[in-house]
Amino acid sequence: MQWTVTTGLAYTLSRGVTIPLRNPAAGVLADRTVGGLSWYVLAFALASVIAFAMLRYTVFGRMLYAIGGNRDASRLAGLRVDLLTVLVYMLCSMMAAFAGVVVSSQLLAGSATVGADAALSSIAAVILGGASLTGGVGGVPGTLIGVLVLGTISNGMALMQVPAFYQQIATGVILLLAVGFGRLRAVLSGDSS
Repeated sequence: MQWTVTTGLAYTLSRGVTIPLRNPAAGVLADRTVGGLSWYVLAFALASVIAFAMLRYTVFGRMLYAIGGNRDASRLAGLRVDLLTVLVYMLCSMMAAFAGVVVSSQLLAGSATVGADAALSSIAAVILGGASLTGGVGGVPGTLIGVLVLGTISNGMALMQVPAFYQQIATGVILLLAVGFGRLRAVLSGDSS
């Protein structure tokens, strides 16, 4: 629901057109390299390591897994579920804003249509990486593998000049298969939730 509101606001503010960034300094983020690697690749790696450590080794991470597993039980155990949920949304929003700045720097433009399918792709990568749609299961290493698999498929399709809408279909099919196999695994292991 919030996604459609913010997308609508982005279309309204941009009047549905791509807005070029005329300042040459806007591309400085895309031009920086460290040891031959783009700095945003290193920033992605650093963010992944921090997220992994936070989820695996901190009380905050354990609380997030508990809330994902069972919100009601977490609330009864004394966790401030609503506050923690808001904090997670804030962290995700900050990372999304950072990604938007990086993409704008690469394209030297701002557009409401860029990344329109990012929600589906991110869900597919997380599910493909072993996370559960019901929550409480998953992690950074599996998600990174899911991102690499989807990125490889997307790049391969782009190199074969497959139209973008077919790429979205492929992502959706991969998501359906990953969810189906996840449910099958849960049923076979005796987890009926």
